[in-house]
Amino acid sequence: MDINIQGDMDGIEAADKIRENHDIPIIFLTAFADDGFIQRAKASAPYGYLLKPFKERELQATIEMAVNKHQLEKDLKESEEKFQKMSDATKDALILANEFGRISFWNPGAVEIFGYSVDEAIGQPLHELIVPSTYLNDFEEGFSAFQQTGEGPLIGETAEMIAKGKNNRSFPVEISIDAVQIKDQWHSIGIIRDISERKLAEEMQKDNDNEYRELLEQFQLVLDAVPGKLILFNNEHAVLWTNHEFDEAFPDYAKEDDTHCHQLFHQTDQLETCAQCPISKAIHTATTTNGEITMPDGMQHQVKAVPIFDEYSNVKQVLAICNQE
Repeated sequence: MDINIQGDMDGIEAADKIRENHDIPIIFLTAFADDGFIQRAKASAPYGYLLKPFKERELQATIEMAVNKHQLEKDLKESEEKFQKMSDATKDALILANEFGRISFWNPGAVEIFGYSVDEAIGQPLHELIVPSTYLNDFEEGFSAFQQTGEGPLIGETAEMIAKGKNNRSFPVEISIDAVQIKDQWHSIGIIRDISERKLAEEMQKDNDNEYRELLEQFQLVLDAVPGKLILFNNEHAVLWTNHEFDEAFPDYAKEDDTHCHQLFHQTDQLETCAQCPISKAIHTATTTNGEITMPDGMQHQVKAVPIFDEYSNVKQVLAICNQE
């Protein structure tokens, strides 16, 4: 683009119009190089300058450099757009902190998790913003070492800890931190996930497990008081539990995870013996089934096999109540 062109605008103004509407690299051509021209030309972001008169080799080299620089910038812009779209799409907080520990990137996930807008977060000391005061000294000491070496207790690791959000709201998070060196300075990249719901679910599951364990203990006490030998099977015929009366009658019998009803009642590994077994019938028909079985002492017992169902009405277990004839 020659600076001096005919018409109502010069080459710099024409370059501005082109830049507004098209992604085209521009090289300025001029016979003048005063300070006023330089300042105006800079604003148009040209990819090079050529002073008249010029040689063909100079023109060729300048064009090649401009095209190469333009392609590199285009590739970089595409990469930045992809990164931005990925960071916008993730529900996790993606945070970058510079060599001074101040926030340089704060994605929408971070806004959602911590409650601070991008404008509120950018430039703020990362640790002071999201780390509870109880742990602040430890983090600041660790960061001082990180600035020198790029290493620290959490670098390259995933850990659970307590974070602080807006209005001093505390909540559990899972955090992964890595280090990247830019111009000989260490920067940190953190991916942070709010695990409040997961922790709540774990606590609820723990409470449910404790309640289930207490109920099971009470249930087993009740079953131990029921006359007869009781055996609990899963829906794959494996023995899960036997009551006190069964254990007293057969003290040499050792319950194993892979012991099945045909091995217990028929002392065989042949599955064909299960065809008429009341345990099998209760599993397959989902109904209480009566029948006879032979216990480990060779004695015949009357058996009532009672199916136990899961929340989807599928047979989960079978309780066998055995009484000697």
